[in-house]
Amino acid sequence: MSLRSIHILIVNYECAEMVCNLIASISKQQHPFVDFIVVDNSPFDQGLVSLANDHLVTVLWPETNLGFGGGCNLGL
Repeated sequence: MSLRSIHILIVNYECAEMVCNLIASISKQQHPFVDFIVVDNSPFDQGLVSLANDHLVTVLWPETNLGFGGGCNLGL
């Protein structure tokens, strides 16, 4: 059986609490190969700082708000 990774890309703008709840909900499924990439387009929202220490979550902070498409491109 081949095991494959699942990468979930989330572009955030001032929704840190929802993003944290989403990641917690998906993580409850305990799939061993799920990785999250979060692009935080909210320069003043510090709600995702705690996620940066989670080994399953990569948080990217662009210097400016890139918009949804730009955030997707950065995350990819």
